[in-house]
Formats: sequence, structure tokens, C-alpha cells
Amino acid sequence: MQSDPVHADRIAALKQLGSADLEASLASLPHITHALGAKPTRQRLAVALADPKLIRMTLEMLSAQAFQLLMVTKAYGGRMTETQLTSEAGPIGADRIAAIVDELDTKLLTDFATEGIAMRVGVGDFVAAPGQSFAMMAEFGSINSDDLERMLRHHGVARPPTKKADRIEHLLAIFADGDTLRNTVSTMTPAAQELFAHLMEDGANGSNISDLGLQSFELNLVRYAMYGRRFDRAVLSPGAQPVVDLQSFGLVMIDPYDGRIWVWREVIQAITGRLITHWPAAWQGAPVPFHEPAIRPPQSPSAMAVVLQRVKAEPIAGLKSGGVGVKTFREIAKRFGQSETIVALMFDLAERLGMVVEHSQQVGRGRNLSWQYRYSIADEALDAFDDLSTVDQWRHIVTTWIDGRSHSTNGPLMSFILRQVLADLVALAPHEAIAESDFVAWIERRHLIASSLDLGRSIVHLRALDLIEPTGPIALSPLARALLTDPQAVATMLPDLDDRFVVQADHTVMAPPSLDPKIRTRLETIATLVSDGGMRVYRLDAARIAHTLAAHETADDLVAFLAETSSVPLPDAVSRLIIDTDRARGGLTVAAAATIVTASDVLGLAAALKVKAAKLTMVAPTVAISDLSPARVATALRAKGLAPATAGVTISVDARPVSHLRKVSGPSASKAAGFAALVLDANSVAAMVKVIAQ
Repeated sequence: MQSDPVHADRIAALKQLGSADLEASLASLPHITHALGAKPTRQRLAVALADPKLIRMTLEMLSAQAFQLLMVTKAYGGRMTETQLTSEAGPIGADRIAAIVDELDTKLLTDFATEGIAMRVGVGDFVAAPGQSFAMMAEFGSINSDDLERMLRHHGVARPPTKKADRIEHLLAIFADGDTLRNTVSTMTPAAQELFAHLMEDGANGSNISDLGLQSFELNLVRYAMYGRRFDRAVLSPGAQPVVDLQSFGLVMIDPYDGRIWVWREVIQAITGRLITHWPAAWQGAPVPFHEPAIRPPQSPSAMAVVLQRVKAEPIAGLKSGGVGVKTFREIAKRFGQSETIVALMFDLAERLGMVVEHSQQVGRGRNLSWQYRYSIADEALDAFDDLSTVDQWRHIVTTWIDGRSHSTNGPLMSFILRQVLADLVALAPHEAIAESDFVAWIERRHLIASSLDLGRSIVHLRALDLIEPTGPIALSPLARALLTDPQAVATMLPDLDDRFVVQADHTVMAPPSLDPKIRTRLETIATLVSDGGMRVYRLDAARIAHTLAAHETADDLVAFLAETSSVPLPDAVSRLIIDTDRARGGLTVAAAATIVTASDVLGLAAALKVKAAKLTMVAPTVAISDLSPARVATALRAKGLAPATAGVTISVDARPVSHLRKVSGPSASKAAGFAALVLDANSVAAMVKVIAQ
């Protein structure tokens, strides 16, 4: 099997690596490391390195220059000497060539024990040589022996060889002589010379016929001429006439179906001395200085707590097709002073962590039948998450984001890209950063596949998840660097925590940066962050207070929390704000009815309204009335699978009949405390190296 020699090659390569080299290779292959699981071994690593999918992913993670160098190597049969390497890649400079070869060696795509460059077994299966090869097309393609004879006669060969193989060899000898080719082109019309120069400028990528002012039917006529068929050349446009001249000498390949024209690879190499005339540009910028800030506790758990507080206060209605609409996230973001992107991120991560669950129910009949979705809190999972330390909460949040499942499309692919981006940031020196304006270009120049990632949004995510600082250039914070490389050290790096803040009469709260995360989380459910400088400034928010009160907190609880935590006496104005908000949020409704039916949400009432025997009339989204007695209404509802509770003339109906409930959730509560490893490894790359090297 093909995988056997590939696996054997990787085993042999790993045996040649010392601990330092092995560590460097693993750090450069975060997607490979992730595939090793919790118990890495040398054998498992070799299997991962030989996996076709992971080889392809490694290639896509290369820089454009590194991938192009592999393409050129493929054209040389998978191996180039130092002289050939210098000749082909000369335009990018000796230092850059050395850096690329080192990158390919480290990623185990080329044989580091070979002078020059040689692709490892199996890598060439996923790399195509640049341009189009005359030798290959003549031997296996559509160029037949008669075509070869006509080309040779145009080159002045009066008596072409009789065998096709000999004719191919004769033409290849002509195509290998740059001086002969230049003399041949010089005898053509000026238009043909100009076209040839343009095609040479485009190089191995070829030229689109639309850029040349040609149409596909004209190229078909040119191909007829190659086959010896006669036609009136007057029907060709002036731009197509030179194509006939070049084609008659066999210097170009024409593909009217793909709409491109190429100069043969052999011709390009003979005239220019290289297969590739153009190399992709490398990133031209330079890292900027990064002054490590003071370490402060992660804040993303508090941001998630605010979003969960909104869901806990009132379940969120979803779209008919599932998921939560943009308008809903926008409303939550506006109400809580957060960006819409961060609210959507925290909600999605909470769902993936199992703390938010999706419920769906069929409503309507016949052609009006549809699903209604809603999202509510999974109390058991939320309680388990709340019991974790802030560091563990942060680690679980970051892990879920890295796993890529928090992205709506291309989840596994996004996971690979995010791991690579974080690995790049880890590779930066602690005192270096990338200017935010250069970050996108920096990543895209380093990785071919980066264009498929919304890097602008990723910067927002990186900041929201405490992986980089809230402002300034892009670099891992000291705490984030430890989280990604040595998670066990994070807890020891945290500063001494403060458990006090200052509550002022103007409803502002002054909190130190090192405020205990548990206290900050509770504070941020009732206050909006105004400033995040040396001192964090909050403002008590009536909307957040109302939602906190709706989520089963009392006004006395909130007043007591602020009074106990404030380092100064709690101002009366703050107590009045909370009490007034509690009074205002309730509202009063007066109605004459024999029975009042209430529900915890809209879907619950919708289920009750479908019971015709109850004769209900909706007067509010979660309230309905009936002229029937409470006993008769309750009996009618129970007959349809509902389980209402009665209290006087008021009936509380559960949101969902069990027979029509579908629940989709993330990890169960029992799994909430056991998440996957982070970017490189649960115990850092160094620890993995020790295991694999044994």
C-alpha cells in the first residue's frame, strides 16, 4: 500500500531528530499535534505525519513561496541540487531560500539530510509541477506524431524521425537550447514576438484569452491549423494571427476550453534559466516592540456570564430554521453594551459547552406546520461550570473556540487555521508583536489557506478571549502564552486578587484590574464597563439590573452584594436605583376572567392555545384567559399531554409537551469538566517530546 513507504519514511525521519528538533517540528505542526490525542507516541506521530489529509493540510499551511518551491522541485522529479535550487529560486534571495528549506525540513515535507532539496515520500502526490510540460503532453496527451512532424519542419528539420519518441526527443533538444529559441522567435512577425514576450511575462500561470482579446472559437481554428486542416485565416482577429505562428513552431499550448495559453515549461526554462519567472511576495514588514503588560485575571468568563444572565432571565426565541437571528444578538448587544460579534461568540461557545440548550417544537397544522426553536439555560451544566475556577473556565472557553466548533462553516478547517495562527503568535519572541494594520498581511503571507479565514473577526475574538491585549499590537499576553504552552503555570502567574471596589453616588463603580473574577462576573451582570485603563470603571445599568432580578435574584441580594463588597458605605442613590428598578419591572394588569393561564415563555403558551377544549384567548405573549373554570381548563390541558399547576384562578402551564420536544445540546454536564487539550498539547510541546522520544 502507498501508506507503507510513507509511514516508514516518517519513522526513519523521527529517529534522526533530537529532542530540540522534534520539539521544533511539533510546534510548527499544530494540526498534526492535535491528531495525536491524549497519549502521544512516536508510532502515533508517524501515522499522523503519513496521513494524506494531514499532509495536504500541512501543504496548505505553507507560505506561498514555500509551496511554489515544492512545485518547482516536483518538476525536477522531486529533487534539486544546491545549484539548481539557487538558479530557480534566485529572485527571492539566498537568506529567504535557506529559511524556506528550513521551514520545509522542520515540517518534515523534505529530507533534511539531503543537500539541496528532496521531497519526502508521499508529498509529491499532492503537489503539481508548475506550468505545462511539452514532454508529458506529447507522450501522454493530445499531441500526435503528425503534429510533431509539422513542428519539426517549421524548425527547419527537413527529414523528421519516423518514430514518435524520436520526434519528441528531437523537439525537446530544440526547446532546451535558449539561443536557438530566441533566434526562432526573432524571425517571426513583430506581433508574434510581442505576444511571445507577453506570454513569457505571465510565465507558468499562462494567460487568459480574454486578456489577450481573443475568443475561444478562434483558438479552435488555430488548433485546426495545427492538425493540418485548412481554413480562411481572414476570419481570425489580428490578435489571433500571432497565435498561429507560435503554435506552428510548437512553442505554446492552447486550451480553448479553459481559455488559457501557456508557453511550455521547457521553453520557459531554456530562455530564462528558470521554470518560474515570478515568485510570490513575502511579508515585507517587521515586528514591533511589545512591552508586556501587567498580568490580570481573564475577563472572558465575565462576558459570557452577562450573556448567560440574559438567557437565564428569559429564554431566547430562535429562527424557524434554527439558530438565533442577527436581530436578537443585536438587541442583546445594545442592551448590555457589548459588541454584536462578542455576544454571538459567547452565546455560541456557551451552547457548545452545554450551558445553553436548544428546544424545538412543532406548531401549526397542515401547510402551516413548522418548527419553533428556543434556547434556554441547562442549569446542571451551568452550575458545574460556575463551580470551576476562573482559570479553568477560561481554558474551557478558549479550548472550545480553538476546536473550531464555534464557527458556523468549515468547523474542522477553521480549527486547523486557528491553531496555526496561535502557533505563529507563540513563535514570536515575548518582546515582539505585529501591528494590527499588518496582521492580516502577516498571516496571509505565511499561510496559503489564510484567505479563507475572517482574520478581522479573529482579532476581535482574540481580544474578547483574553488571548491578546484589548488594544495595541497583536501579541499573546503573558497569561495567554502560558495557557497555550504550559497550562499548569497559569494559576501561579495570577496576581493577588482584590475583593473590594468603590461604589459611588453617581452610579459608577471603580474596580482594580486585579479584582477577583468571581466578584467581577457578578458585578458585570448589573453594570456596564465604561473604561478599561489602569482602573476599570463601571456604571450600574438599570437594564442589566432588571434582567438579573428576572433571573431569580432579589433587590435585597443585589444591595447586600454591593454593600458587602464596596470599600466605602453604599450610597443611598444606588440602593434606590435597585429598588426602583425592581418595582418598575413588574407592571400591573387587571382583567375579568374565570381562569388565567400563564406560561414561562411564548412556546409554552402556544402549546396551551392549541387545546381548543380550554377555550383560551391570548392577552399577552405569555398570558391567556378562559371563561371556563380552572378545573375544566386544567383537565383539558392535561388531556393533551400538558402538566399545568393550579393556584386559585391562575394556571401555570409548562412550556412543552414531552411527546413533541426535541432537545439538542452540547457536551453533557458530566463532560463539562473534561475538555480537550489546547493548541499544542495539554502538558506543552516539551512534555510531548519527552513521551515521543522514549
